[in-house]
Amino acid sequence: MRTHPPLHETLCGQEQAANRDHPGRHEPSVVAMNRLRLTFPGWFAAAVLCALASGCLLRGPSKPSEDQRVAATRRPLAALPRTAAERDLPARRADAAAGATSFAAHCQRCHGVQGAGDGPLAAALDPAQPDWTDPANMADETPAWFFRAVSRGVLGGGMQRFDTVLDEQERWDVAYFAWSRAVSPVQWQRGQALYEQRCQGCHGPQGDGLAEARLDDPRGVLRSREDYAEAMRALHGDLLEDVGAEDTAALVEHLFTFLYQPQAP
Repeated sequence: MRTHPPLHETLCGQEQAANRDHPGRHEPSVVAMNRLRLTFPGWFAAAVLCALASGCLLRGPSKPSEDQRVAATRRPLAALPRTAAERDLPARRADAAAGATSFAAHCQRCHGVQGAGDGPLAAALDPAQPDWTDPANMADETPAWFFRAVSRGVLGGGMQRFDTVLDEQERWDVAYFAWSRAVSPVQWQRGQALYEQRCQGCHGPQGDGLAEARLDDPRGVLRSREDYAEAMRALHGDLLEDVGAEDTAALVEHLFTFLYQPQAP
């Protein structure tokens, strides 16, 4: 059986020969390796060696700086990169009132009448069902996630898929009904008043006043309430410095109404 010298000796020898043949030129180890006839284990070892030398196996993914994170929130939705999630974007504005009918027929046995996770079958489920009426539980949830959960179910969560039961628009309607359980009519009304005072002059009454920042852009379903609040603080902090947390939350709820019609009180 033919044996090979140790890998590091072979690489060093090849580089030294290359340097003698071409004075002043240093041939990188990767190029030297490409000229070797190594067995598969040899190639694998060489790849690992190069990876270690470059540090790519020793460094984890770099975290964005604070400036990069803030800059990301300043990008309008139109500038966001396309993702696989965009194939789930709604074709038209959802209707939470229509979703209430589907919710009563298919969901409230587990999730409860108002989505508090207290349906008659909830006690038998593991894990326990979430309480969607609690704003703290809903701050980071996106409408798109609810739509995908309704469509494809939740693995390990006891949630079945409904894409064979409800059509696409019905799934968006019921997703928004469930996603909006933590919002009160008073909050919607307060958010509308704030929008008319602070935002409508630029964004228009229907949210389509700025072409580069349309509030009815369907990709808004990919953002959570906290995403919207953070973006508003980054973009309009000077205009909202006297707006408290409760009013900010109310304003965010109104912004989402450009994507769906809330259920009437």
